[in-house]
Amino acid sequence: EIYHQPRNLFIASFIGSPEMNFIEGDIVKRLPWKEAQSGNNILGVRPEALKISQGPLEPNEFEVGSYQIELSENLGGQQMLHGSLEGQNVRMLADSSYKFSKDEKVQLKIDLTKSHLFDKSTGLNKRL
Repeated sequence: EIYHQPRNLFIASFIGSPEMNFIEGDIVKRLPWKEAQSGNNILGVRPEALKISQGPLEPNEFEVGSYQIELSENLGGQQMLHGSLEGQNVRMLADSSYKFSKDEKVQLKIDLTKSHLFDKSTGLNKRL
């Protein structure tokens, strides 16, 4: 439960490996959650909840924007992609069969059911 539903930023920041991504700015304001429209918020999303957007979105998915791949780290059956999403460092997991090149740009989507919205001032998860 702590991994899947962290109550606050502090817990979310140290539970899990690789660590959760914390995203701020316009991306957060575009989320389809009413809680995201007010206040100063941070989107928390784990690397495995990010996917390359190809084709139509599922009802629980949301396209977050253009991701520039900077590094691909082979982990065997998966690869850890390190890159930039609207100027912010973001890590994501992808199948190792995909071949990416440095500076390649792809569209990213998130699984909204595995994403979190934290209040920046209190640190509390607004989606619980």
